[in-house]
Amino acid sequence: MSRRTFFRTIAASASLAMVLAAASADRAGASLPPNAVVARLHVAPFDYYDLTGGLGAVWFINNDGYNYTTLRRIDPHTNRVTAKIKIPKADWITPGAGALWVSSETNKVYRLDPGTRKVTATISVGANPLASAWVGGKLWVPNIDSNTISVVDPSLNAVSETKPAGNAPLGVLSTPDGVFVSMSNDGAVWRFPPG
Repeated sequence: MSRRTFFRTIAASASLAMVLAAASADRAGASLPPNAVVARLHVAPFDYYDLTGGLGAVWFINNDGYNYTTLRRIDPHTNRVTAKIKIPKADWITPGAGALWVSSETNKVYRLDPGTRKVTATISVGANPLASAWVGGKLWVPNIDSNTISVVDPSLNAVSETKPAGNAPLGVLSTPDGVFVSMSNDGAVWRFPPG
């Protein structure tokens, strides 16, 4: 297992535990002690890659033998996997605009309807898109292998702008003070004006 995969798996495990603990406390109408584990789920035969919460569920990608092709949905109230959706080389998940946006190593972002669990649009972006974020109603997608950011307009299901970025942009964070983009190869963080 690579160092990157190891740390992402640890972070995802911690996030999943926190989401499930919060859901359990909400259901019980009570607070839980700090660091309480309320459930442990065996959800896939291999480690998982990305994890997010939104649109009424917990969503994660497991590696299916290092192919990263299955997006799974967990119902946080029952702690059960309720859907498995195949997406080629899935990498990161970003909820927003009533959909899930899944970055793929196929140089695409897949728009997924969480209700039907079907892909409703496939958008070509730069090489190897990763950790996206919403900025001013548009999805900023960092492309680690093309040193660019693809700006996706959800009303068009298309890239409306491509921004140059530094050396291997990895993740985007939008704040009221600006948009921050981490670069994985040169130790830099780029700051853009707020969206």
